[in-house]
Amino acid sequence: KIETLLRYALSKNEFELYYQPVISLTDNTLIGAEALIRWNSPELGFVVPDQFIPIAEERGLVIEIGRWVMETAFKAAVKWDKLLNQTVVIAVNISSKQLMQYDFTTIVRNSLLANGWDASWHKFEMTESFLLKERTTVKDTLYFLNALGIKISIDVFGTGFSALAYLYKFSV
Repeated sequence: KIETLLRYALSKNEFELYYQPVISLTDNTLIGAEALIRWNSPELGFVVPDQFIPIAEERGLVIEIGRWVMETAFKAAVKWDKLLNQTVVIAVNISSKQLMQYDFTTIVRNSLLANGWDASWHKFEMTESFLLKERTTVKDTLYFLNALGIKISIDVFGTGFSALAYLYKFSV
């Protein structure tokens, strides 16, 4: 049922982005935010990401949803830059399906160019488990995104475990 409803959720504008602020401890100012997707289904109610993201990844829907998240978050970064007259870096979680998409870097570059977005306003976060695969494609994609000026970080989701060796192997 979730898969069926998920297929139409994007076209029906049922997704929302919430932004978790990142505050500077030095002067208590907003310096960034993490974009967090939420799904408000008319039939299912509020569906938490843990319930729909794995299904979206398994069925290939995460690529379209991820593009929507990225573009919506990028637009927010531009709006906040103008409103606050300062850079606010927006972090977006990227799935392994997106990173492995053959034209992902082209999509990102074209979005930046077409909309006049500054790459330094954006950060992509990915899970460390994805980096365990050590594919050349992953290294190349991360290198290209980094070369564009997009920040890359590894999200351990509060597990407290991370292998610092990844900092040397990948452009993070």
